[in-house]
Amino acid sequence: MIAPAKRPRRATADVAELERIKLQRMERCYVPLAQSALKYLAVLGGIWLIFRGLAPMFSNSPEQIGAMAKFVTALRPGSMLGYIWGGLMTGGFMLERRGKRRAIKEKNKYQNIVEKNDFQRTSSGLNEDGSTPQEA
Repeated sequence: MIAPAKRPRRATADVAELERIKLQRMERCYVPLAQSALKYLAVLGGIWLIFRGLAPMFSNSPEQIGAMAKFVTALRPGSMLGYIWGGLMTGGFMLERRGKRRAIKEKNKYQNIVEKNDFQRTSSGLNEDGSTPQEA
């Protein structure tokens, strides 16, 4: 009976490299997820604290209903929502603009590489016959 061939052992450098790649993958995936989760939990906790403080106003007595009405009138929820909406839209615009700037920068880098040898472009620095000005 023939014994099965043994697999060669990986070098420790390969194993270390694989572990490093796994750690980088985890950092790229789980760390932002945890950060986002903590942010949302903090916001929800703040909202919970506010409503917990307002809970005594929600009973059925006329004084507390009047106090709640005054509180809501003082908050002006329509204008608050308008400011929140405006802030969200401004933030979204800024993120989109930053992404477009990055894409334009990346495109320009590759465009310069492609057009570097095009003699019909003045930015290439080549003569009309395709030679560099030093060769002429």
